[in-house]
Amino acid sequence: MVNTDGIDCVVRTTREQAFSSWFKIAETYDFERATGPGGEVALQRQTSEIYRSLIEVFSSSAYDDLEREEFKTLLAAVRGMAEWRARKSFSVGDIVDYLIALKSALNELIKTHYFDNSVLFSRETIRVQSVLDRLLRNGVEAFVAARDEIIGRQSRAILEISTPVIKVWDDILLLPLVGVIDTARAQQLIERLLEAISRFEARVAILDITGVPVIDSRVARHLLVTINATRMLGADTIVTGISPDAAITLTGLGIDLARVNTKGTLRAGMNEAFRLIGKMVIACP
Repeated sequence: MVNTDGIDCVVRTTREQAFSSWFKIAETYDFERATGPGGEVALQRQTSEIYRSLIEVFSSSAYDDLEREEFKTLLAAVRGMAEWRARKSFSVGDIVDYLIALKSALNELIKTHYFDNSVLFSRETIRVQSVLDRLLRNGVEAFVAARDEIIGRQSRAILEISTPVIKVWDDILLLPLVGVIDTARAQQLIERLLEAISRFEARVAILDITGVPVIDSRVARHLLVTINATRMLGADTIVTGISPDAAITLTGLGIDLARVNTKGTLRAGMNEAFRLIGKMVIACP
């Protein structure tokens, strides 16, 4: 007998048998790498949501219309699955494998049920390919966007940790710098320092660059911008930790730090900071 049912009817009636390989990848293989409580339940829920939404899309008359509510629901389910996996540190390959497994299961259904009907075989193949290609693209884009957002948050957190502003005394702030100072970090440095100066009403800010491995013209320009910004808020800036090699390098590059208050060590910088606020450091006998 020639099968005249649409793919939506076939999907409904052959769920366990036809989709066993996809369910295995969705609920077993993925779960081995899912972390945290509720991981297995979340994976099973995602697969069920995609499966139900897929049936609704295939049942609609315009299965490739992105504006239809059925398709929006399906795309939302795929995005949710991809974003969840991004948060759980899955790879983009996991998303591709997951959706390709679904595509393979659907293709196998088409071969099994429409092998003797070339018209339905062609029609249902086009339907499946159109929908699954959109799902694959949507899933990968959602995963990449979610992962980029996570990486961005982590990078901002690292910048905040690596750029601490410490109140060492009334009116005195210390900003110890460690590592490479690039444009993004320099902007973070300026923002955090200016915010701290305003919050604590500081009069002196000490920039200690002992832990900066390379002091070149780019780093020097970032420091000058920071110093000028702090001056606009009425605070003096002291730069400490410039090594002899860095001093020679900056001189050779023509970087003029003559107007910058510099000290060789943090201890000397602290003494200078106390002098600027009218206090004297007296060593105990």
